[in-house]
Amino acid sequence: MSRAFAVFLVSVLAVSVALGLTVSSPLRCSPSLSAYSGIKSLIDANTRDVTHLFLGDGTSDELGEQAHLMALHYAKIYRKFSVHYFSFNSEAGRYDEPVELSKGTGPHVIRFYNASVFGSNLINWLGVRHKEAVESIEPDVIDLNFGINIAALMDAEQAKKSFLDGIMQLWRTHPGVPIAMHLQQPFRDDDKMASVITAQLSLASEFPQITLVDSYSPFIEAGKRVSLYINDFQTTTAGTAKLYNSRRDVFHCSNSSTLKQPRLGRSWINTRLGENLIRNASLETIDGKVGSGWAVYGDGDYSYDTGNAFGQRLYSFRLSSEKIAYVEQLFDADQLAAARGKKLWFGARVFVEPGGPAHSGILRVSHDGTGAKTASESFRFNPGDGAGYWRDVHVPDFEIPHDASLVAVRIYGSANDEPGTVYVDSVRGGVYTEETPKD
Repeated sequence: MSRAFAVFLVSVLAVSVALGLTVSSPLRCSPSLSAYSGIKSLIDANTRDVTHLFLGDGTSDELGEQAHLMALHYAKIYRKFSVHYFSFNSEAGRYDEPVELSKGTGPHVIRFYNASVFGSNLINWLGVRHKEAVESIEPDVIDLNFGINIAALMDAEQAKKSFLDGIMQLWRTHPGVPIAMHLQQPFRDDDKMASVITAQLSLASEFPQITLVDSYSPFIEAGKRVSLYINDFQTTTAGTAKLYNSRRDVFHCSNSSTLKQPRLGRSWINTRLGENLIRNASLETIDGKVGSGWAVYGDGDYSYDTGNAFGQRLYSFRLSSEKIAYVEQLFDADQLAAARGKKLWFGARVFVEPGGPAHSGILRVSHDGTGAKTASESFRFNPGDGAGYWRDVHVPDFEIPHDASLVAVRIYGSANDEPGTVYVDSVRGGVYTEETPKD
């Protein structure tokens, strides 16, 4: 056993004793690349501070739960670094002052930001909380710990869209950042977490930037023993130890490698889609009406807006209406030829004004032909979710049949008879042009 590995074991045991946990020894494994490889390489290089961002729900918001245990892990293992732990204060809308978990022997700091809030989903971090919780820092890795709060509300396809929406926004804000996505423990009394797990497995198979931290399987393999649970979902100290061990093992089995980050810096979200099929994707207006390629439906106000634009852009396209109103583009012959028999990905960068009704805007795609179908994605799921901030919304993996003669894409200013205002920066529609690399 190497000295470093011995220190690792002693440190883990020290953490577990302090928290009253019974943890297993780290797995014996062949090191491999993962979302944690880059940050381990930066720590080993010891040339600068490093930052770990953890976004989660009520299963990781308290001391002694996963996020806090990760920070303690850093404090015990990496003695040259000071470790500062930041907790997000949901009432104040910002991080509290940091707690110093350890004082390092060197000048550099590991900053661990825990943005976990009881009852939250990933989408809750895309709106008004996004600027302070996510954009204000520069993470070297992001952990996502969500699932419980959507398990009973969404099927696998809806859950995948919800996760993908959030991940797209994270990669827009921090391009290429490695993501470790936690498969949360199953419910004790039923299998309603299965749809979430299916969605997460599907995403990880498509995007090599995502590493799975599997806390689900160990509970299944243990027969969901009563001793692991306080109630249907919350864990006892023994259950918490299983969650900790799952993440610890993935971290331990990750290479300390600089090879991973250049890979992760290449975002396949955009490059794999090839040419943008949408005509007039910026929705340029002519004499107050939507320009070439788009048609207007409903009584709404469609115009340039220079007061609310994304980044350094000069304007956005504003859709405001009191009742149902939308813009629509029907695919022409060239667009149809490019899309038939393939998976279409339709999305937009949007801003929804705060305070409006739920579902104040929707992206929608439809086709005729075999298995005629309509799919949609809301800009918002609940009042306040995703409002007040620019974010990416997508309808992914929409299969267009070979015999389709009509494909329509829509952007709604309002999807019901309540007022709604939406700003659009850009629109994108593409098909898969190559397989996602798996290495």
